[in-house]
Amino acid sequence: MGISSRAVGAQLGVSHTAVNYAARRGRIPRLPDGTFDLDQVKAAWVANADVDQRRRGVKHTAKAEKQPHRKPAAKVGDIIPVTPGDGTLAGVQLQRDLIRVKKEQIELDEMEGKLIRVEDVREAWSKVISAAKTRLLAIGNKLGPHLAVEDRPAVCQQMVSDEINAALSELAQYRA
Repeated sequence: MGISSRAVGAQLGVSHTAVNYAARRGRIPRLPDGTFDLDQVKAAWVANADVDQRRRGVKHTAKAEKQPHRKPAAKVGDIIPVTPGDGTLAGVQLQRDLIRVKKEQIELDEMEGKLIRVEDVREAWSKVISAAKTRLLAIGNKLGPHLAVEDRPAVCQQMVSDEINAALSELAQYRA
């Protein structure tokens, strides 16, 4: 047999409706008879404390219960280690906040020009490759008539090399 929500509320420094609300939401455990085990409730209350409310300045105080020869239970307002994704409300909120910070950092990096979108890179490279293809394919049409009448291999080789170098120089100046 446990204690009532009013007694738990008095121990935690909150109203009995806050205790019942937390129980309905699954933040604190209820015994099968509908009452509460104070030690279990205190542990769950601290583990599932709403970190956002603490940040907004809502202060919760619990009356310290003195129990000799026992390690004191965590009190509301104590700083306890929280790990993202540990299953507690505070852990989930921390994980959400970390994701929000990462998203904001990515947006900032993008605005500052430190980060570019993959689609923009693909589009730019597509334009560069298309321009290179067009310019290199034009070499045959441009040199064909000249090479057909030239019978010296060294001159043909020089003409092809000059035209390829000109195309590569032009492409080096290309801005997508």
